[in-house]
Amino acid sequence: MNGEDQALAAARRAWTSDKFPGEDADAAHAVVWGLGAPLELLLEQQPAADERWSGQPTRLAEISVRLWGPMLQHRRDVSL
Repeated sequence: MNGEDQALAAARRAWTSDKFPGEDADAAHAVVWGLGAPLELLLEQQPAADERWSGQPTRLAEISVRLWGPMLQHRRDVSL
């Protein structure tokens, strides 16, 4: 299994409810994606017309860039 497949498998385990609630049961995620939304929805859903801020191919990518982009643009590498 390559790194991308491992990351996807780990994301699927964390997202999907099983014996214990996963992130798919989280109230905030339910508002954005719908209660119990499958991981594939996050990976495939296109951004809405008013969510096209940075030209990303999926809604998840657009939201991620909007949330994390400013922080990453202003990060500093600090030697310890």
